[in-house]
Amino acid sequence: MRENLLLAARSGPLDEARLDWIFRYFEALKKFWHLPAGNLSGGQKKLLEISRALMQEPEIILLDEPAAGVSPVMIQVLGETILRLRAQGITFAIIEHDMDVIARLCDPIYVLAEGRTLTRGTFREVASNQEVMHAYLGKVA
Repeated sequence: MRENLLLAARSGPLDEARLDWIFRYFEALKKFWHLPAGNLSGGQKKLLEISRALMQEPEIILLDEPAAGVSPVMIQVLGETILRLRAQGITFAIIEHDMDVIARLCDPIYVLAEGRTLTRGTFREVASNQEVMHAYLGKVA
C-alpha cells in the first residue's frame, strides 16, 4: 500500500512527514501496509482511496458511493475518518444512496434529480420535502 501512496504524491520531492502522518492517521489500515492493495477488503480500499487523495493536500474530496459494498463495521470507520478530517478543515462532497450515511456525515444536503437541484437543507428538511419524495418514491395514488 505504501507504493499506492507514493504514486499519489505530488510531483517533486516526497513529503515524508505527510506520508508518516497518513500512516498514523489511518489506524484501521496500519496492520495492512505490507500487503498489496488488491488484497484489501472493499472498506479498506475506500480508506486507501481517501489516504491517496490526502497525499495531494486537498481542500475538498469528492466521494462517490463510499458505503457501496462496504461492511457495516467499515462504514462506521469510514464515517469516523471523514468526520475527523472535516474537523481539520477538509470539505467532502459525497454522493451516496445510503440515507443513514448521509444523515450522519452531510450538512448541508443537496438533493439532485434529472440533472437539477430539487432542494437543499438539513437531513430532516430534505427527507420531508414533498418534491424529493415524489422524485424518489413516486407519486402517491
